[in-house]
Amino acid sequence: MSLRARARLFLIALVVARVRFAAAAIDIANTSTVSSSVPVDARGLRLDVFTYPVAPTRVPDVRGAAPAHTANVTSIDVSSLPLASGQTVDANALARFRGRLRANVTGAHLFALEANAGGALRVNGGVVASSESGGNITGWKYLEANVDVEIEAITYNGASGTFSAKLYWRAPLSAALAVVPAEHFYASADSCCSCKCGTKPCRVSSDQAVVECFDVVDTSGVSSATAATSLESIFGVTTPYS
Repeated sequence: MSLRARARLFLIALVVARVRFAAAAIDIANTSTVSSSVPVDARGLRLDVFTYPVAPTRVPDVRGAAPAHTANVTSIDVSSLPLASGQTVDANALARFRGRLRANVTGAHLFALEANAGGALRVNGGVVASSESGGNITGWKYLEANVDVEIEAITYNGASGTFSAKLYWRAPLSAALAVVPAEHFYASADSCCSCKCGTKPCRVSSDQAVVECFDVVDTSGVSSATAATSLESIFGVTTPYS
């Protein structure tokens, strides 16, 4: 075969390859061919409310359990738990908060979870603090600035009293505990209510996918007027941070 014939065959093969590639290419102008992604900065936490016929005596395993109600909250700072009926529940109730936490300072953070009867705090699946007998639970966790970690806080109440849950922290070089501000909480990518339901709360499937949106149910935040020194004594933190 002559050199000219080989060159002609090469050009024909190149044209055929280009035609096949063009036919298989995705039209980037057609947004229907592009799957939607979860906004990485969707704010807030998902609150799952569970109710019991009798008061829990330990931190129950609620993985896979169907909550009585699901809502969106901005932070772990609530009083009384919402139900789908628009009513609230206090006694024999459990709250599970899930989402992402983003610190703005690198170092060991002191966490203090205020719960009525008991609860647990987990960061990236690891237990930071847990108690089945007391209401004030503390623990330390090393966090990196601007690096998201998955957070889960579970608190429960006994047979009486108003339900209340708060999460405090003390960042490196900070002098006192303070309620973790709302701007540090973000929705988890696997169960982002705000990504699909806007400001409405949602219901998720067993694999944490959002399957249904509900009307908005507001939760009332509890303001903290307690002095920092009193908070330190409440949680039994006597050693100053250095």
